Order: sequence, then structure tokens, then C-alpha cells
Amino acid sequence: MVHEDWTNTKPSTQDFPLGENADTEEGRGKFRFITFQDPNTVKLKSVQRVIRSHGAKKSLEGRKKKLTAVTGNFRHFKTDRYQHASAKKQGNDAKSSIDIQSFGSTQSLAISNSTRLQSLIGNKTASQALEPVCNFSEATAHQKFHKIFRDGFNDEALSNAIMLSLTFAANEYHFSQECTTFKNTTIRHINQKIGSSLDPPAVSQMIGAILLLVGVEWRLGNKPRVEMHLAGVMQLLTFCDSKLIHLHDGIKRAIFWQDLNAAWIIGSERRFSHDIFPELHWGRNPFLSSVYLLPPGFEPLRRVFGSDLVKVVEDIYALQQYRESSIVDLDDSPSLLHLDNHQASIESRLYAHFQTANESNGILAGCILALYLCTYMLFSEVWAGHFIPSHMSSNLLRVLRDAKKSILWEANRDAMLWCTVVGGAFAQLGVTRSEYILLLHQSGYGTLPSAWKETEKFLEKFLWPKKIFYAPGKAFWDAYSLN
Repeated sequence: MVHEDWTNTKPSTQDFPLGENADTEEGRGKFRFITFQDPNTVKLKSVQRVIRSHGAKKSLEGRKKKLTAVTGNFRHFKTDRYQHASAKKQGNDAKSSIDIQSFGSTQSLAISNSTRLQSLIGNKTASQALEPVCNFSEATAHQKFHKIFRDGFNDEALSNAIMLSLTFAANEYHFSQECTTFKNTTIRHINQKIGSSLDPPAVSQMIGAILLLVGVEWRLGNKPRVEMHLAGVMQLLTFCDSKLIHLHDGIKRAIFWQDLNAAWIIGSERRFSHDIFPELHWGRNPFLSSVYLLPPGFEPLRRVFGSDLVKVVEDIYALQQYRESSIVDLDDSPSLLHLDNHQASIESRLYAHFQTANESNGILAGCILALYLCTYMLFSEVWAGHFIPSHMSSNLLRVLRDAKKSILWEANRDAMLWCTVVGGAFAQLGVTRSEYILLLHQSGYGTLPSAWKETEKFLEKFLWPKKIFYAPGKAFWDAYSLN
């Protein structure tokens, strides 16, 4: 059986003990009385607000029970309110607009509270936790949930995996008891499906649920579970090949990107390179050979890079030229897919070069990390999550600190200066950004020009799309100039 190897190591609900569950049916049916040492405490506005909220909740539960007794199933909600909210959201922020009614009706535990689901998906930070598997934005044609998974909310494993990802992110990436419940439920339903008769939608939904689990696990730094889940995905793909089951290309893109992200973040073994799926194939346009150039700032590093990495840099420069001269239409699927393939090819090859780079060669490792940051940020209209750029920026800072006394850097101070600005521009505000500024001031390899325009001219000798990088670059330069 194709799944035997995986099922021998597959997680069970016993791996994630729930402990004592306070949210039982009995517990939900009772009020809880809490005493205060100071009687004035109960008069506080925050306490009064909690009391009123609790009372309203219990009143609503009472009405639900009455309706359930009559109808046998409680699914009552006001569609006009969600339509109005969706229309209002579209007017303010079209990119993150969501149509709650397209979710469909289901008795799944995961979306029994559709209002909460709407709130979580509307939360930018929480919704980014679904990247790069899917999105719920109505403003983009790329990786839309319903294009990939159809009626996926009727699938218990996928719907619980979505709620796990959203709740985990909304909880500032702390694993709560509720997250444990969603995770256990997801795994239980995946295990129940293994070995059963699977049609194409069911396989896609199972893979989607596993990939969302992978996204949670790499954020937790759990390398063994990430690799185990990805091995399961590999076996599911083998099963699809044996049964001639065709998967949506969005599933394959999700597999590729989740595998690559996990490899960068926690160093898990890569299983899916950019050339494993024909749908992600990308090649140079032979009629536009003039755009594949090595920027002059990198010329002194040509021998350090080697011919293969030089070609990657040329491809990044071509991507920069395209992004500088074109306006991306998020409703244009072919253009988005071409951009995605272009990035996939570049980023996958950069990872391979980073893996083979000699650790003592800090200039090569630093440049690869900076090149990856540039490539990632050249097209982020669809995926705007901060995890990858902030991680790459932190790694680059460590490499630059370790390598600043290297003889190679002494001969290539301009390249190190470019790497530092790239890392600082896309670093998270706070300690990492401050450390980049401190590195610039304390280093002996040169300083930035005193005027921003002159700084931009210097950066453009390497890779620096003015139209896209202006805002973060200028903000970093301003912060540097003030210190």
C-alpha cells in the first residue's frame, strides 16, 4: 500500500495529550462565579464589559438551544450583515476582501462559529499564516482557496487545519489548548482517510491540510515533524501518479513553496525542487537576451560566484527590469504564474548555492542571502508575510558580523555595504533594524553617502529597484542618518 511507510510513523492523537479540557459541554452550560478581594474591582469598566459579554453569550446559547430543538440544526446567521461588511472591506482594502458566503454551510467543528472565522481571515497577521498554501483574497487570481480546494470547508481535516493556522497566528504564534484541539482533530481525520478510496478533491484537501500542519510546525521549529509530513505528501503524490489522479497546479505550487520555506527556516531536507513539477517550469526568453545582465557592482565577484550563480544573478536582474517597467495585474493569472515560476526558479537555485557555499566564505553566503531577500521582495503582492524576509534578514546580519574582518570583504567593501542596506531595509523594526544601523556605523568598510539620491545611485550598481524598494530603503537610510 502506498501509505504504509508513512502510516507507520504517522502522528496519532496520543502524541498531543489534551490534558483536562475545561471547555466541556457541562462546563459551557454553567456560569462561573469569581470573587474579588476588592469589591470596587467589579465596578471597573473592563470587568463590567466581560460580565455583559458573558451574559449576552449565555442568552444567545439559550436561543440556539431552542432553535436546535425545533430545526435539529443551528445554522442561523444574517447574510446581509456579512455582505455589507464584505462590501465595506472591499472599498477600504480590496486586496483582503473576503466573501464569507462562499464558504458554504457545514457542521464541521472548525467553522461552527462563522463570525470568528470571518474575523480571523480578516486579520492580516492571522491570514498570512495560510501562506503559501492558499489565500482568501478576492483581489487576486493566485492561490485562491476555492480554486484549489473547491468545497474544502466541508472537509474536516482541511477546515480544522485552517482554523489551527489562523488561531495559532492570532495567538501570536503561541500554541494554546484550542490549537491543540484543532491539531488533534486535523490529524485524526487525516489518519481516517489514509487507506480509504480517495478521489481527486479528497487528495487535494488532504495534502492541503498536511501542508498547513507543516506551516505550523516549521514556525514552532519542529524539524522531525516537518520532514515526516512532507514525506507523507511525497507518498500521496506517488499514489496520485499510480491512480492517474491530476492535481490542481496550485497544490503543486503550495507543496514547492512550503517545502522551500521550511528548508530555509529550520533546515529540513528538501524534497521538491523547482524542476520537479512541470507547472513551475521557467526558462529565459530567447528574444530578450539583453535583459539578462550581471549588474556592474557584482563584476569584481564574478570569480567568487562562479558561472552558475552569475546566471542566477542575471535572472534576478531580468526580474527586476520586468517589475520596474510593468504594473502587475492581480487578476491576470498567466502573468502571476509566470512571475511565480520566475521566482521559484531563482529562489530554489539560490538555496542550493547556499547549501554548498563554504561556511568560511562569508562574502558568498552574505551575498546569497541578500540576493534571496531581493528576489523575495521583488514580487510580494500576493504573499506579504513577514516570516521569510525577517528570518533572512536576521541570518544575513549574523553572517555580516562574522565576516566583516574577512580579507575577501576588504577587497569588496561596496558589496558588503549593499548587503547591509538590503538586510537593514527589510529587517523587522526593533532590535534587528537597530543592529544593522550599529553595524554600519561601527564597520570599517565604508559609509553610505550623505544624500539619499547618491545612496540610491550606489545601490543601483547592484540590485535595487527604485519603484519597489524606495519606501523601506529610504526609511532605513533615514534611521541610519539620525544616529
